[in-house]
Amino acid sequence: MEGNQWYSVGLYCGRKRFIHGECLEDDISSEELGDMFYGVQKLRTPIRVRIQSGSKPGDFVFTTRVAVVLISERVANLLKENNITGWDTYDVAFFGKKGPIDGYFGLTVAGRIGPFKKDRVIVKKMPPRLPGAPEYYARFGMYLDESQWDGSDICTTKGTLCRFCNEKVKSLFEEHDITNISLTRVEDLEDF
Repeated sequence: MEGNQWYSVGLYCGRKRFIHGECLEDDISSEELGDMFYGVQKLRTPIRVRIQSGSKPGDFVFTTRVAVVLISERVANLLKENNITGWDTYDVAFFGKKGPIDGYFGLTVAGRIGPFKKDRVIVKKMPPRLPGAPEYYARFGMYLDESQWDGSDICTTKGTLCRFCNEKVKSLFEEHDITNISLTRVEDLEDF
């Protein structure tokens, strides 16, 4: 099945000072975190995350470990109430200078979709990223291989920590003003 609009789920990088977390689990291997991210296993103890920067609570909290993203109880309830598939949660111990912060969970992505298809990629000459830097070339126009899609609303591709959602989830997040998240159409992603 082809033709669904997919969005990459990423960190909002605007002016608002949303909280960013520091994952304190240095003793957990990348493999264990990957298994947790993919929903293969749950950890026996909650992952500890403390506020690293920012002061404004958001519905999504990104952390220093790519695999560890927190969602608010509001997002978890919204996803459950709307029968969104392809996700689960795990317990976290989230805290700031004043103690524990309740109402957050770790996000697991259990849905699967095939890898990026690059057969329609176009190359664009891009302006310098920094003053004095050279122009560069970037590729755009990647699509996800839906022939390997399990039908979930929230998905990831094998071997990555990328999170994707469909139009249904994007519309839901927009309708409910979900914060600290950026949704980019996959064909607009820049592939260096």
